[in-house]
Amino acid sequence: MEKVGIEEGSVKHIFKTSIQFIIGFNAVLAQINQVQNIDFLDLSTARAFENIQNLALKHDYSFNVSTSLENTNFVKIDRTTHYYRTEAIWADAEFYFYGKITNAGGKDKANIHIYTEELGTIRIQTPCTFKVSSRNAERYWQIKA
Repeated sequence: MEKVGIEEGSVKHIFKTSIQFIIGFNAVLAQINQVQNIDFLDLSTARAFENIQNLALKHDYSFNVSTSLENTNFVKIDRTTHYYRTEAIWADAEFYFYGKITNAGGKDKANIHIYTEELGTIRIQTPCTFKVSSRNAERYWQIKA
């Protein structure tokens, strides 16, 4: 890997976080370098990389994303890279969760908190176009997103 330096006109953003997160993010950077795509990332992380890629294209910027670890992995994002999700990897699927809704809301994207005996409380993020049907009088629900 090439060495990256801070040159005049550069901006360096430093975030304070736990070492566990830094180690995990370093592993994510290594995987991105290995496979040269972001298809494996969760939605919010993939969107962050896509946003950085859009800025690089729009303003001809070059970004070097790394951690503070010695011998850190890094990902260079510039106008020559293409860090966008591949639409083909997504598939329609139905999931059924049975439990008690403890919280639900959201204007455009619903956040639904369901308490299940098997998993405890889980949070589901889904577009607001979901179907809810009652299972019994104790407010148990089946949600089809």
